[in-house]
Amino acid sequence: MNNAWEGFHTCLFAYGQTGSGKSHSMIGYGVNKGIVPQACEEMFRRIEENKDKEKSFQVTTSMLQIYNEKIEDLFVEQSKRPKEGLKIRESSGIGVYVEGA
Repeated sequence: MNNAWEGFHTCLFAYGQTGSGKSHSMIGYGVNKGIVPQACEEMFRRIEENKDKEKSFQVTTSMLQIYNEKIEDLFVEQSKRPKEGLKIRESSGIGVYVEGA
């Protein structure tokens, strides 16, 4: 969390067999919050507590799934996702990224 707060890009990667608990660990269920909501709450708590009016904050996020060798943006409605999945690209300016995410 501290690296994200300092402005570094962060990545959380969950890997495992279907049914092994990745979604539960990432998102949680009911009162048992997962890693993602806990991290978001902490980030926005820190932003709210900021006293420096000269500071501004920008928080961006993406949630991607790699399944059957296909990359999908989970923030896009399933019926509107490209059937062939998204493409991984590399740019000298921004590095490796997923096109369209």
